[in-house]
Amino acid sequence: MNCSSFLYLSLTTLFLSACGGPPAQVTDQFGDRQQVADRQQEFADRQQRDSNWGQAATNDTTKYRDQLEDRQQLQLVGDRQRSQAEALERLRFALADVDPKVRVAAVARATEFTGESIADVLNYAYIDPHMSVRLEVVDAIGEIGGDSALSLLSIALTDDRNEVREAAVEACSSIGGDVAAMTLSTALVDEDAEIREEALYALHQIGGPVAQGLIQQALSDNDEDLRQLASALLQQTPTAELQ
Repeated sequence: MNCSSFLYLSLTTLFLSACGGPPAQVTDQFGDRQQVADRQQEFADRQQRDSNWGQAATNDTTKYRDQLEDRQQLQLVGDRQRSQAEALERLRFALADVDPKVRVAAVARATEFTGESIADVLNYAYIDPHMSVRLEVVDAIGEIGGDSALSLLSIALTDDRNEVREAAVEACSSIGGDVAAMTLSTALVDEDAEIREEALYALHQIGGPVAQGLIQQALSDNDEDLRQLASALLQQTPTAELQ
């Protein structure tokens, strides 16, 4: 082989080597990039699926928690209703006790309850023969208020004991309003002069057109002291309007 042939063969080998190596290397590099991209997309898809599942699980958890809270609230309401019913039953039982102190204590607990059921209990308690029990009933009514309370106070204003009638006047004053004022009209004709005077003070405390009208009617009362008190109160601003 001469020198020129050897030189040609060497150049050809070098050229083929140069051409064969780099394309294979470039192909490997692009293949690696595609695999990386595929893996990244797969990871992104998995993250999205996990996110969707997590959001769905969160929504389900929130919904379950809300439903659980609703059920717990309903249960609490039911428990309170059952507790109140049981307590009222014990209260009625205590009102039948032979010891008047126990009956007085039972009436004092009545202010812890609400609703029409407690009005029935107080109506039952008021027929008690012991004055201390009836006094406690009147005081409880003054705290509870309501139309049923005023209905019972109208009866208490005719009680045979002055102490109970006087307490009923104070209870009407505490409840206030036109209905309470009208209820006090019974006390304005009470046989006891002190109760009539207390009724005028209570009407002045309540204020309003109904109370003012009843005070004006007292200007024609047969009791001179009551007329003078009514005149003095009419010249003053009703206590309720000062508050």
